[in-house]
Amino acid sequence: MWKIPTMLKIFSSLLCLQAGFSGFSQPVRFAGKMTKVGTDRNLAADILVDTLPLKNLYALGPVENLRGEIIVWNGRPFVAAVKEENGQPFVQKGVKDLKAIFLVYSHVEKWDTIVVHKQVGSMAELESLVGEQAFRQGLDTTEAFPFLIAGKIRSGTGHIMFKKEKPGPVSAEEVKQASHRFEFRAGRVQMLGFYSRHHQSVFTHANSFIHVHYRFANRYEAGHLDAVALDESEPFRLLIPHKQTSDETH
Repeated sequence: MWKIPTMLKIFSSLLCLQAGFSGFSQPVRFAGKMTKVGTDRNLAADILVDTLPLKNLYALGPVENLRGEIIVWNGRPFVAAVKEENGQPFVQKGVKDLKAIFLVYSHVEKWDTIVVHKQVGSMAELESLVGEQAFRQGLDTTEAFPFLIAGKIRSGTGHIMFKKEKPGPVSAEEVKQASHRFEFRAGRVQMLGFYSRHHQSVFTHANSFIHVHYRFANRYEAGHLDAVALDESEPFRLLIPHKQTSDETH
């Protein structure tokens, strides 16, 4: 184990407090905000994803000019997009020079896994469960935190914000038409989400405390999750950032 000088440890602790430390190794950060798209109709990038350290990075947001939905999973960037010729969803891997209109992200080195034997039939139930389980694990749920889910869904709906390339200002109708909606059933998925009670219209919708992107395990399909019912016939795994103990932080 590396030994860190005492003064550096104190300085690091102060930085964590200033950043809104939630009990795990790195706080949630964000660039830009959700209202840029719906209210301001400003589709310019606020951040270049490649400028962030990729190790242990988890992030989501929309691509500049609404050219897809970003999922960064443990440092690996994916973009959920739509084929212009037929409207079918697909996933781009290893995208470089990835620019986001807004992005919420965190670096998580270690996760705690919770096996959940509980029926979840809506986004509201999912939100409630994530908050309850994180609190039981000792996280400060008044602060934002990321989470992962792996399991089987019974049904759900999602969307991908994707519009054709077009220079100049964008209208409210064009933003609306850029939302490509999809229904899906019976599949194994991985989800990346961020929970916060204090960032509505920043990186969660105005009526929600969670923002979740999904990707299917056995097909090239991903996007922003709008509705979900998890398969009650088998448990699913919920991963919460590991809370550091006093022994681990000293």
